[in-house]
Amino acid sequence: MNKIYIISKYLVTEETGFETRFAAIGRQLVKQGFNLFLVGSNSNRWYFRKSSYILYDVWNYNGLKGITFNILKYRKTNGIRRIISWIQFEIYLFIYLFFKVKKGDLLVCSSLSLLTGLTGLLLKKIRGTKFLFDVRDIWPLTLVNEGGYRSDSIAIRFLQKIERLAYIRADLITGTMPRLDNHVKIVTGLNLSVHTVPFAPSPYLDYFRNPNRKKIGVLNDTKFNITYAGSINRTNALEFLIEAIPKINIPNVHFNIIGHGDLLAKFKEQLSSQTNVTFYGSMSRQDVLPFLEESNLLYFSSYSSQIWEYGWSPNKIMDYMCSGTAVLASYSGYRSMLNEAQSGFFIDSEDVDQIVD
Repeated sequence: MNKIYIISKYLVTEETGFETRFAAIGRQLVKQGFNLFLVGSNSNRWYFRKSSYILYDVWNYNGLKGITFNILKYRKTNGIRRIISWIQFEIYLFIYLFFKVKKGDLLVCSSLSLLTGLTGLLLKKIRGTKFLFDVRDIWPLTLVNEGGYRSDSIAIRFLQKIERLAYIRADLITGTMPRLDNHVKIVTGLNLSVHTVPFAPSPYLDYFRNPNRKKIGVLNDTKFNITYAGSINRTNALEFLIEAIPKINIPNVHFNIIGHGDLLAKFKEQLSSQTNVTFYGSMSRQDVLPFLEESNLLYFSSYSSQIWEYGWSPNKIMDYMCSGTAVLASYSGYRSMLNEAQSGFFIDSEDVDQIVD
């Protein structure tokens, strides 16, 4: 049987941190008998285990096998250290796979970064592998629309060329967003086949389904608890909720903000005089579950951006929906999931007044 290599710089298993999409999908593929090998790195905010000083760790967790490259860590999502870590990952990746892959093996290369797509293209040409290009964040469109990069810069043009090549030469294209096919047609000018593969369901679905579990009581049940769980940085558009909180003067409403990021200190300072909000900092995905279940409303936010025209499939929404708690999504884009499952409702992005209402 040919081997399937699933490659993502941000791939993490539940044994090493916050389980990401392809680790969850990988477990199901292994159960179905596929010969699978996962490739990731320790340079991301979801990886919690302390790494060794060697170049990589090879692991086997209950039949799920893979390798984690130990590379440069970074804190700022828009800093030079992040770019260096991308390049370092691709160098390690190419050298490792060059000596491992065989003709007919399948490389599943997941963005980001787009550079992994370039590695997949090179190995397809040199080693005769198959190449599946998986898109979970549309780059470089995201960099231009949300990162403030100029569309005519050398770096953006270089990434655009990689993106177009990856779409055209991939044996298969998948994406987490339901209208990625529209974007692929704009980029390539071709009607290529694109398959939607959303983020995997919450690995803790059975936790929520267990009727015998005991309520932990992490939240004050005399309050109407509104909870946000996720990263606290520029890409999450949380500042509009932060601005709305002081305007919501209802005694029994309390806000719970779980997570870590570049803007955490700023938001804590901004709301330092508020008694209706609690910041919990970073915690494991499993520890977040009772907060989701015991809340009365869960909050998701995003900026108004062209990328949302192609739809969404946020990882946190999977846990949100599985918890059975209603979701309020501040999101302007192609609407799916919440409305289809009648498990929440949408308001416009970046609108403080709508949040307060």
